[in-house]
Amino acid sequence: LPGREGEFFVVFGIPYDMETPGALKLYAQDALGNEARLGFVERSQIWVLPVARALRSLAQRGETFDLIFVDPPYDRRLVGATLELIAQNNLLDPVGTAVAEHSRREEVKASYGSLILNDQRRYGDTCLTFFKSAATSDPTA
Repeated sequence: LPGREGEFFVVFGIPYDMETPGALKLYAQDALGNEARLGFVERSQIWVLPVARALRSLAQRGETFDLIFVDPPYDRRLVGATLELIAQNNLLDPVGTAVAEHSRREEVKASYGSLILNDQRRYGDTCLTFFKSAATSDPTA
């Protein structure tokens, strides 16, 4: 399922553990193949459309997620804008976690609306940055 310019795969409903079906993955260009290999296709929805439009649609449906994984193409300055949209649309469950994978060269702020940076790990050129809701930004939570 190749995306056209300006379109990205949006996957939601993927269980990140077998008990909790509250995950959202953004910019998932490899979604269909990965979901099929893991046996999640029938429990997932895959949309091919701009992420901003998908986030607004999910908010209109009243969706919230325990885990949101943001994995845009590196060095395109999409992490901050995407996290802002997640916060504006209240898509992260109050006790959930948003994880952004990005290049170490991409600046990531300490907060985006209600999302507060909780942890950051660096693996070579790749960073994983973890955000919690402001209501649960206690690092021990």
